[in-house]
Amino acid sequence: MPTFPPTYRITEHKDFCVCRVLQDCALIRITSTDQLSAARKFMRRIAARVPGSYLVFSKRSGRVLGKMVYRA
Repeated sequence: MPTFPPTYRITEHKDFCVCRVLQDCALIRITSTDQLSAARKFMRRIAARVPGSYLVFSKRSGRVLGKMVYRA
């Protein structure tokens, strides 16, 4: 079994995902964070640059925790 150096860790256990809504029901994940506040800040920042619909959801509960629609 390979061992990884201490600086390389697989960190896919981040709970809050920021996604862009594509068309009516398709989502694409942009990033994941450990904290809801960081996810919401990122969502606002990206929406200001790239208009569209974005949401934050919890992978653990499956619930949508924030939504933003920004049109230019």
